[in-house]
Amino acid sequence: MNFDFSKFRELILFYRETLHEYDLFAMVWIFVFFFLLLIFSILIRHRKTTSLFAVLIAFITITILPIYSYFFIHDHLYGTKTEITYLKQLEFTDSIIIEGDLQNIGEEKIEQCKIFAKVLPKLPSYLDSFDFIFNLKSSKSAQIDLEDLNLEKYQSMHFKIKIENFKTSRELNISDISVYPNCYSKRNLDF
Repeated sequence: MNFDFSKFRELILFYRETLHEYDLFAMVWIFVFFFLLLIFSILIRHRKTTSLFAVLIAFITITILPIYSYFFIHDHLYGTKTEITYLKQLEFTDSIIIEGDLQNIGEEKIEQCKIFAKVLPKLPSYLDSFDFIFNLKSSKSAQIDLEDLNLEKYQSMHFKIKIENFKTSRELNISDISVYPNCYSKRNLDF
């Protein structure tokens, strides 16, 4: 299995492009907390178990909290709500048309958005409680990039996605489709 560096580079550039000032403040406070825990563990080094526990908490903090804070902050600032309003399987072109509405429920104005659509595999009824696992592997997916939106808080817009080269013998309904947006506002942090 070959590692695709272009996808990794694109992910890092997208992360850097969507950083917000609040993300940087959160990173600073996480690093301060990490170093305070390390200093605390050095000061109480004569208590081996407490010191090792403080070091363990420090390393858990430095690995998990930056990721969690990024998603928490962006969910609060750029929160969206999507609703699929129309789903049509085209008979002669093996395609699916998905139409829906995207509403900004976050605190910031949305300027750009990537909307992803996935067709989920059909699960037997006894596996319905594990559907979050099967969401990771979709049958087919598509994405659209929307730019220059200027979508203010509580405003909504209509979108349309076409998934091509998809054949299925079963009738699809809205519960078989997963649509999730990744929206943000362009920031220029100059670093």
